[in-house]
Amino acid sequence: MKNPIVRSYVRSKVPRLRWNSELHNSFVQAVEQLGGENRATPKMVLQLMDAKGLSISHVKSHLQMYRNKKEEDSIKERRMIRQMNRRHSQQYLKINERYNWIVLRK
Repeated sequence: MKNPIVRSYVRSKVPRLRWNSELHNSFVQAVEQLGGENRATPKMVLQLMDAKGLSISHVKSHLQMYRNKKEEDSIKERRMIRQMNRRHSQQYLKINERYNWIVLRK
């Protein structure tokens, strides 16, 4: 069996950027102006932000993480709604059973 070829890590020439809350808020505002995370493009976000030292690769990476987080939050929210609906259905059935039991006793 052959050993798989592993690509060596090549560090980007663009310096690492720390996204502080001010920079992130500016990013979110730009994304929302463009119609949300699925309609926003890195180039348009970069133009709207107009931040010094920010490159398109910084915005691309941050937009990708932002989209993933939004999708993850959406999945969690849908799961929670399903669980709540299931609980409400079970409570309704219990109440209905009690009501029927009381009516049948009369």
